Amino acid sequence: MPIRLLIPLLAVLLTTGGCAAAEPAAPDEGGETVHWYEDGERRTLYVVPGRVVELGRGSAAAESAVRSARPGAEVAAEHRGARIWSVPEGGVGTRAATDLQRAAGSDARFSPLLRTAPDGGAEMALAGGVLVTLREDWSAERARRWLEAEGYTIEREYRFGNRFLVATPAGAEAAEVARALHDQVPVTGASPNLWQPLETR
Repeated sequence: MPIRLLIPLLAVLLTTGGCAAAEPAAPDEGGETVHWYEDGERRTLYVVPGRVVELGRGSAAAESAVRSARPGAEVAAEHRGARIWSVPEGGVGTRAATDLQRAAGSDARFSPLLRTAPDGGAEMALAGGVLVTLREDWSAERARRWLEAEGYTIEREYRFGNRFLVATPAGAEAAEVARALHDQVPVTGASPNLWQPLETR
């Protein structure tokens, strides 16, 4: 699915703004990746070791959980609605995000920090949720019934094109759900909801 199809979702769900004060972190060449498929082509993002994105209100409870689960963790950059943590030892890739999510519970959502290229590129995170498009010749009611029968929770329904936002955890699991949906016969597109810091003037 072309990235342009995410525009309506991003306009509503992306948390914008922010500042950055740390040196840019880059993925390790040949390191961990996450991927899904758009228009039959594989889209890959590269995990930045030792960096985890906390998505949410930046609560004291979430900060306490991070520091307790990963002593020595420090905020590397802050954005409105998101913090990027530098996580020491044992903080490699998706495992660190999973551990921090377990520690924080519902106080925040966590994703590994991702980049669009092995040597850098734009920063992104998997914010939770998958934008799924079902075949155009189906009615909206039939599309809803199919998603619900498959066990998906619909968080938002768009008014055109049989597009829905279905709930998933943040992090790598969102990409896994997008891949699983991509393989379903009535699905014509499935992409995870991406967070990206937007520059402010």
